[in-house]
Amino acid sequence: MPDKNHYIDHDIDHDIDHKCENLWEPGMDREFIAAEVRSKRNNSIGYLLAVAQKQTMAMLADRLAPLGVTPAQWQALVVLWEEDGIVQREIAERMVIEQATLTRTLDRMERDGFVERRPDEHDRRRTRVFVTEKGFGLINTLVPEAMEVLTTITNGFSDDEINVFRSFLRRLIGNISPTHTLAEHNINGSKQNLDARLNKGAAE
Repeated sequence: MPDKNHYIDHDIDHDIDHKCENLWEPGMDREFIAAEVRSKRNNSIGYLLAVAQKQTMAMLADRLAPLGVTPAQWQALVVLWEEDGIVQREIAERMVIEQATLTRTLDRMERDGFVERRPDEHDRRRTRVFVTEKGFGLINTLVPEAMEVLTTITNGFSDDEINVFRSFLRRLIGNISPTHTLAEHNINGSKQNLDARLNKGAAE
């Protein structure tokens, strides 16, 4: 049986080189298995991304709660601020959630007066979602809160590091879902749209 140190090696290169090795062999001490699994989990990109995403959403929820908005509503508003009047399926795709989940979010947003749903003029079977004036009025309040969260989670990172990290994430998303629309021009366009609305709000 391999010695103890073989299974408690925390070196990432070693982990990559031996990623296809069996984690379990008959008669192996369970403490060795636990240590190896723990090491692989703590170095897992998927696990680290999941932890970062959950903690970021929790931080965002804390900041938005006093304003009566949830992270899901914030995400839906960002999509609609970028392109108002799209159908529910498109919103769900951009938020990467199920339509049934989005329906519950939109129900609450419509109740709170942030959006309204209208039948498509050319196809009554389709429903389009529009942001109300109240919903657009949230931009000046919500965007700074979200930016504060981003500032907190990227504390200590240089601009170059953030840009490299962002490019790695886009490549990772492309590997998982090649058809996902996260092109550079789309993201820059969204930022320009938000900046334009913020500037308009400040001028009024």
